[in-house]
Amino acid sequence: MALTYVSAPNQSVAIDSILDSLTDEETCIYKRGRNAKSSHLPKSSSVEDYHKATGFECLIGYLYLIGELERLNFIISKAFNIEL
Repeated sequence: MALTYVSAPNQSVAIDSILDSLTDEETCIYKRGRNAKSSHLPKSSSVEDYHKATGFECLIGYLYLIGELERLNFIISKAFNIEL
């Protein structure tokens, strides 16, 4: 079950479904992570999905580091409740 949520294609779908509910600051963090240069090429996903997943993971990490655990739980639960 965990593999469903950690794959780049599924994280890409998750971020697409919650993008409208992000604040301006959260969107900025997501885009900054998504647009970061990477020397790694994904093996099991498209480059687009890989970059979106990286942005999603950056957003999750950012919210955790600044202590916004309530918002983090909201976003994660919303992402987990989509149809993958």
